[in-house]
Amino acid sequence: MTLDVSVLVVTWQSSELLPALASALPAVLPGWRWELWIADNASSDGSLALARKFFPQAFLMANEANIGLAKAWNRLWRRARGRYLLFLNPDALPRPGSIAALVRALASHPEAVAAGPLLRLPDGRVDPQGARRFPDFWNEFCDKTGLLSRFPAHPWFGTYWLGGWDHLSSRYVPVLSGAALLVRREALASVGGFDEAFFLYGEETDLCWRWRAHGNRCLYWPEAEVLHGGGASARYLPEAGLVALKSMTHFFDKRWGRSGALGYRLMLAFIFSAKWLLAVVARFSHRRRTYWAAKQSLYRRLLRFAVRGD
Repeated sequence: MTLDVSVLVVTWQSSELLPALASALPAVLPGWRWELWIADNASSDGSLALARKFFPQAFLMANEANIGLAKAWNRLWRRARGRYLLFLNPDALPRPGSIAALVRALASHPEAVAAGPLLRLPDGRVDPQGARRFPDFWNEFCDKTGLLSRFPAHPWFGTYWLGGWDHLSSRYVPVLSGAALLVRREALASVGGFDEAFFLYGEETDLCWRWRAHGNRCLYWPEAEVLHGGGASARYLPEAGLVALKSMTHFFDKRWGRSGALGYRLMLAFIFSAKWLLAVVARFSHRRRTYWAAKQSLYRRLLRFAVRGD
């Protein structure tokens, strides 16, 4: 039987997030026929057992290892029955009726293949990563140097997050966040699903890029609102920053070829060399020596990836 919506959640070390998600989900799709699928990537914190407890109606999948987000999502959507597929992070809590608003928006915009909500951070601020531009060398430079976070509304430094726009109005955007992403099943199938080379981070960016290459559009719809914790499971992943850089390097390789990936890594080498040197100086001239020692070690590891690619 075909349903209206399949809600798809991948968990990894997510046990502390599941109670809040269980409270939020019953009110998100009033009047619609929907199902819930949860895949657990071999958590060691009891996430799967808690999912059975809090979501007795859900279809559960126990993956053999932490296979990554893109691969787990592919396994889920190919088994789900919904005409619309909602990819939802376990730390993303939709407001009541928000997902229904997304479904209505997508249904009334046939030219759109996906719709995303306004994301709010725990402190109430709008998360600008809910709708953003595609990565390029300038956007990534501003991000990795901190210019983006320091000047998010600047017409030059804030272009990644569509600087100058408050994210409070609906519009078509290049990239939607994967924290809460509603897509048409046939649109996802038309591009073969998610690229499983993205272990974590970047899989939604790549998906939106491939859709755009086929002339498709992504709709940002702030009437739907989701509270987003932001990287809750990633904090348990060793070297999460390194994983993010590897994903972005893969995207540059797909978009601009090997020369683009090499250019990106050279840019990273310049940035992390400077940050490493600053951390060395700060470590011996600042009271927070333990903090700066940890920063020095992090930048050295990221610099090694930029130079050697491993």
